[in-house]
This record gives sequence, structure tokens and C-alpha cells, in this order.
Amino acid sequence: MVEKSHRTVALMSFMPRYANLIIQGLKSVEFRKTRFKREVSHIVMYSGAPEMKIIGIIETEGYEEDTPSSLWKRFHKEGGISKEDFMNYYGAASKGTAIKIAKCIPLKKHLKLSAIKQDLRPPQSFIYVDEGVLSKLIPRN
Repeated sequence: MVEKSHRTVALMSFMPRYANLIIQGLKSVEFRKTRFKREVSHIVMYSGAPEMKIIGIIETEGYEEDTPSSLWKRFHKEGGISKEDFMNYYGAASKGTAIKIAKCIPLKKHLKLSAIKQDLRPPQSFIYVDEGVLSKLIPRN
């Protein structure tokens, strides 16, 4: 795990089908239109409707930014998405990001966003959150 002093944590919304593929270990790259402005070490996974809960924590291996067609060529096998859905998602975008997933820690109990902060709303894409969130969500062994 990344040293505590070097952690940057993002809360990210996922479509449930993609979140579940990550939890199952069948998706090791997450495609996004926007890249992080900071080096993110962990992503808190928020699964959207109908679940609307925090379901896991991702440890990242970094990201690659490139054209959508290049990202598809390099990462389609790990992406857990059809080419049609991928192309529809990116549309006319000239750049995209592939976030590499090192590890996923599923939560035994799925939690509401209020477990992080009262009145927290699901982000459209992602928001940065305090690294202390990890100790609230990841159980100690």
C-alpha cells in the first residue's frame, strides 16, 4: 500500500456494471474523459443507481493519457467494455485517460456516502477526498 504521506484519494462514480467487473477482477483499466490533476493513489468506488453505495477501494498504478483510438488498441482487453460503448462514450473527444488498477479491495458492507461526509453528493465524475477516508473504509487486519 502507498505510504500514508503520499496518498491522494478520489471519490469516483461508476456505472454498477463496470464497478462490479472491477470488484470481480475482470476489469483492470477504467476509461475516463478527464484525467486527474494530482497523482491519485486510491479511488473510493461509488456505484450509482440503483445501488448508490460505496462498494470498494481501488489502488491505482497510474494512468495513461492518449487518443481514444490508441487507448482502445492498448487496453481494450482489460477495459471490460465493448468497442461500441467505448466509442459512444468518447464520441468526438480527442483525448482520454486509462486509469490502471493495481488492486481492488471490496467492502464487506456497502456504505452510503454519508459514511465519508454528511450531505455528500455523488460526483459527476470524481472529487478529491481526505486521505483519512481510507482508514474509515478499509478494515484493519
